[in-house]
Amino acid sequence: KALVLTKEFGGSLITSLEEDGDLAETLKDGKTLCAVISTLPAAAEFELPEWLLPMKPAVLDVNYKPYYTKLLRQAETAGMDFIRGSEMLWEQGVGQFELWMERTAPYKVMKDVVL
Repeated sequence: KALVLTKEFGGSLITSLEEDGDLAETLKDGKTLCAVISTLPAAAEFELPEWLLPMKPAVLDVNYKPYYTKLLRQAETAGMDFIRGSEMLWEQGVGQFELWMERTAPYKVMKDVVL
């Protein structure tokens, strides 16, 4: 599924963040790293390698808890745009509510409950 989406959006699927891995090879072609989506558990305490920080990719960490993962703290400190998993959950909930109920979602109530 990830490969299909990357092709649909004109991106590249990266499986290694090592300086000599497939990301480095992709970047040689003049492409840039614009987004990082982490689906790792918070317990993994994942952070981006230092060599990627100057590129300032947007970071989406799909974890709902904790509110700040190690990756999100790193992104904030480095001045990157980031989205928390709980924000993603809220947005999905709003969309699903409106689809199923065929009316405007109670945004504030839903936001207060989730965030």
